[in-house]
Amino acid sequence: MDIGERASTLRRANGLSARQVAALVDVAPTTVTRMESGAVSPSFDLAQEILTVLGSRSASPVCQMPRRSPQRGRPSIRRLLSR
Repeated sequence: MDIGERASTLRRANGLSARQVAALVDVAPTTVTRMESGAVSPSFDLAQEILTVLGSRSASPVCQMPRRSPQRGRPSIRRLLSR
């Protein structure tokens, strides 16, 4: 299960709409729906925040993955998981 599928499953299990999740993490609702459909790969920080908001226990191993320095930008979660 990829990050988008996991977020979608958790969101529905919590009875939340994409709009509600978007408001909780301060992004546009389309960002959430596009991430869930696999159209975009979220940044590490956004993936961590969404999984935390949705109460995922699997957020903590992801949070421990190495990150790039802020000067080089935030890596996508897809790139991190493919290492």
